[in-house]
Amino acid sequence: MINFKKYWQALRLSEVIMMSGFFIIGSFFAIDEFNYSTLLKFTGLSILSIFIVLSVYSFNAAAGKSQDINNLRLKNLKNLSPKVFYIVSLIFSLLSLILSYILNKYAILLCLTIIVLWIFYSNPKNGLKQKAIYGTLVHFVGQILHFTIAWIIFSAFTLETILIALFFSIAFSSGHIMHEIIDYDADKKSGANTNPIKFGYKNSYISIVLLVIFNSFFWASLFAFTVIDFNPFITFFFPSILHLLILISFIKRYKSNIFVIRFLYRIVYFVGGISYIIIKVISVN
Repeated sequence: MINFKKYWQALRLSEVIMMSGFFIIGSFFAIDEFNYSTLLKFTGLSILSIFIVLSVYSFNAAAGKSQDINNLRLKNLKNLSPKVFYIVSLIFSLLSLILSYILNKYAILLCLTIIVLWIFYSNPKNGLKQKAIYGTLVHFVGQILHFTIAWIIFSAFTLETILIALFFSIAFSSGHIMHEIIDYDADKKSGANTNPIKFGYKNSYISIVLLVIFNSFFWASLFAFTVIDFNPFITFFFPSILHLLILISFIKRYKSNIFVIRFLYRIVYFVGGISYIIIKVISVN
């Protein structure tokens, strides 16, 4: 009998589904009407998002198996062999490319770029995830591509696409630094040189605070210059401010509460995202 729990945990499917939200949110900024065609495209995008994240996570798990052996956050990776992870990664990479082409002929180029980018990130010998700054830059660029691939499935690419994507890209990058702080001990044992290892715990945490402050002002400026209207502004500005307050409230005891901090800011962004989607659906219809 197949142990579904074992595969679910090893493939990190809960996190895969959650991370696919960083793709999906781009679609709601681009959708201007909801009909049968929109529903079909959105269903396809949702599947594509999961396929891409699953392929990337699986490659990362296979390539970084030896480096992640001491990582408690990734302890379930030991349930599958690198060979299985590589097979899963290959299968879902191919499915992602096929589905992206069906959804938009230009999306396949973005999909391929995303997959290649994350392969460079996960490479076991010279992977960018093991290097300070570079790993964060991959997350920054990667999220712009994630957001854009969702946008162009529903609307034409514009400067507005990049400007809005930058907000989510900065939020995504700050989350990556938080994971580096969580993985500090395991990364140090593996010989990695991530941001917390190179610049220190405290400086890395402060960098997250500064990124969130900048992101809040940046989002407000997009509203001020009418790049976004009131609904997206308010539904994501409040989560950004709450994220900042959470970080500041734990600034003297963040080491012992790092998982609590991550849980709280994930909740506020999730609520913000769901609120925006509901408002968008109601307002369009």
